[in-house]
Amino acid sequence: MLSYARNMSGTLSHRRWAFTLVELLTVLAIVAVLTAALIPAVGKVLQSARRSQAGENMRQIAIAYATYSGESGTPRTLNATSIYDWALTLAKSGGLNEATLFYNGDDPLVSANSESRPKTIAYSDGAGAWTINPDFDGFPLSVSVVSGLASGADPSTTPVAWSRGLLSDGTWAGPSAASPSAWNGEGGHVAYLDGHVVWYRDLKGEDGNGVLVNYVTKRPTANILEAINSGAKVLSSTDAP
Repeated sequence: MLSYARNMSGTLSHRRWAFTLVELLTVLAIVAVLTAALIPAVGKVLQSARRSQAGENMRQIAIAYATYSGESGTPRTLNATSIYDWALTLAKSGGLNEATLFYNGDDPLVSANSESRPKTIAYSDGAGAWTINPDFDGFPLSVSVVSGLASGADPSTTPVAWSRGLLSDGTWAGPSAASPSAWNGEGGHVAYLDGHVVWYRDLKGEDGNGVLVNYVTKRPTANILEAINSGAKVLSSTDAP
């Protein structure tokens, strides 16, 4: 930066201004402090956005299930032997063929998988025959779903899908578990038959009695198995073969 001034003879001269080392170090220190403060905030915003997207994905799964269940005009139950067959049924009859709805990038099992992430659940030959996508079949999925839900289940209180890794005490398994939760034990989503989705830190609730409704007694429970009818089965990609 140049600054002009008159010297003793009255002629113009210029002198050069520059940052001192102390000033430069001060500026760098301020930038470092601001960066350190902003990075965690940005990280939380991005994480919140990813969780919201995962919740929306699960809502679409619940809606597809409702479409399948009521398509014939008479409520019907989706029975499957694996989560992949369950998803295949929705691809054929529920209008849901997006594989990306079943997994999220924050899932430790997904991020650790070196295989390409599938985009479709199944392929149709156009004549009514469907074949499951081999890239989808066996890929780690971030949700657990229910097979054999009773057709008369209460839509507002009966869960149909939730974040993988949910334990019977209402908490999600931590990252060190053999089968970690989809969100590293920090919580998870639960999608209900009517399509609404809720993020829970755990299912115990503030009073510890549980945020779910027991299918039989209608009392609060934290055990999601008690919120579905007997005979229903939970399916997950981490089920033993």
